[in-house]
Amino acid sequence: MALTRADRFRLKDAIVDQMNAAHLDWDYQHRNLLLSEFKLETAAGDSWNDRPFEDAISDISDTDLLEMQHIVTGVKPQDVADAIEAAEPGNWKTGYVRLFMSHSAVHREFVGQVSDELAVVGIDGFVAHNTMEKGKPWQTQIEQALRTMDASSRSCTPSSTPAPGASKRQAGLSAGVCRSSRSAWVQTHRGSWVQISGRLR
Repeated sequence: MALTRADRFRLKDAIVDQMNAAHLDWDYQHRNLLLSEFKLETAAGDSWNDRPFEDAISDISDTDLLEMQHIVTGVKPQDVADAIEAAEPGNWKTGYVRLFMSHSAVHREFVGQVSDELAVVGIDGFVAHNTMEKGKPWQTQIEQALRTMDASSRSCTPSSTPAPGASKRQAGLSAGVCRSSRSAWVQTHRGSWVQISGRLR
């Protein structure tokens, strides 16, 4: 897993904050010991006046940064990696409102068209048949989208019937994620209705 700049910044910030905490004894000798363990340049002399610690770790690898954060803060690298992965945008477009669009396979073309129309106003519609990446487990992608969505919708066309299997599961997970939500019905230009539910921010 590659860390983003934001991830690297947060991890380095946590390390520096922990080292600067008044109750901890991270003097220059202990900092040098840590840096030498990762084969990074250490401070000369007996102080960090010439080169700040954050400069010394500027080019540290992602793997070493996770391990260093564990040494300094006590948080396990896998726990940090899991938290970062859970926060990743997945199949979502950056900067858009994330709308999970539950639908049956029969209506995937229509729901895809609605998603395209919503994109114009800054809403990224997750339409499973169109959005998911091939080669990745479909269930993992859907569950990640449900965990990270801002709102959910359910397609209700004149021919709608209760969706079998995965769509019921998606609707159930969506309802569970958005327990404290409000919903609205939006009529598309073709006369079909779409229910939109979302968390208030």
